[in-house]
Amino acid sequence: MHTHYIPDNKKLTYDELLQRVKAQEKASSSHRKTETALFESEQKYRNILENIQDGYCELNLRGHFIFVNDYMFNILGYSKDVLLTMRAWNVMDEENSNKVFKSFNEVFRTGIPSKGFDYEINRKNGEKRQIEVSASLIIDNNEKPIGFRSIVRDITERKDVEKALRKARDELERRVKERTFELDEINKQLEIKTITLEETNIALRVLLKKKDETRKELEEKVLLNIKDLVIPVLEKIKAAAGLDRKQDAYITVMKNTLNDIISGFTRNLSSRQYCLTPTELQVASLIRQGRPTKNIAAFMNLSGKTIETHRRNIRGKIGIKNKKMNLRTYLLTMN
Repeated sequence: MHTHYIPDNKKLTYDELLQRVKAQEKASSSHRKTETALFESEQKYRNILENIQDGYCELNLRGHFIFVNDYMFNILGYSKDVLLTMRAWNVMDEENSNKVFKSFNEVFRTGIPSKGFDYEINRKNGEKRQIEVSASLIIDNNEKPIGFRSIVRDITERKDVEKALRKARDELERRVKERTFELDEINKQLEIKTITLEETNIALRVLLKKKDETRKELEEKVLLNIKDLVIPVLEKIKAAAGLDRKQDAYITVMKNTLNDIISGFTRNLSSRQYCLTPTELQVASLIRQGRPTKNIAAFMNLSGKTIETHRRNIRGKIGIKNKKMNLRTYLLTMN
């Protein structure tokens, strides 16, 4: 508000005096509005600070509390009146005090607000709590630092959770190491067993090869004996006089069956691939020799229907059940 001085040698007219009075009233009204706006703004600012769920405080450059919100009581346990008589490091030990001083000094020196640092404080009841603080400078109208403003957050629960998580992680890592060691030992044992099994398998393969060679050698001897000894005897018997028709037929069947064995036909049909029964093998051998169903039935003392059933079973087992293919022709190709 500006003051207007009136020279002693000049008297104002009524209109001039009225004009100056109105100007002073307007200036006074503007000043009151400014003061009201500032007061309302300050009240709004204070209300926000009192209702936030974090602590807020202002410190002078010597570390004394000059303003604290209500939530600081929840964090520190001291009333506002008591806190305003204390310095910040009165609520912490020497180690944490040095840590706080270093952080605030960095803010003072650089003018850059701290984004948050944590330290331990002692509540009024002696309980230790972990808090996180962000700080910035308070500047006066001449851009001169006059103190600090800080947001204070109690992070004790978060730190407890982090500690529990670290403990759980360490325990998990310990168990993983133990399990890894156990698995390494198991793998070593498995490697030893694998080597032993490989050696055993080699020995078994040698034995199986030897057994297979022995079996083949025995088969060759049996087949050679049939060819060189049995069949010639049957031919001599057949050539001898005095055999009736049925006896001659038996000799012929025996000779042809032995020839089927030598050729591999019977062994082929009796393999796991076809699984023919002994009766089906005999029927198949007689069919291959060209004997009709009626002749086979008479020779084996079976009915014609039974032989037809065996024929159908044989066709099914060798895979030509629904094919238009002569059974004897197919059997002749199975040597």
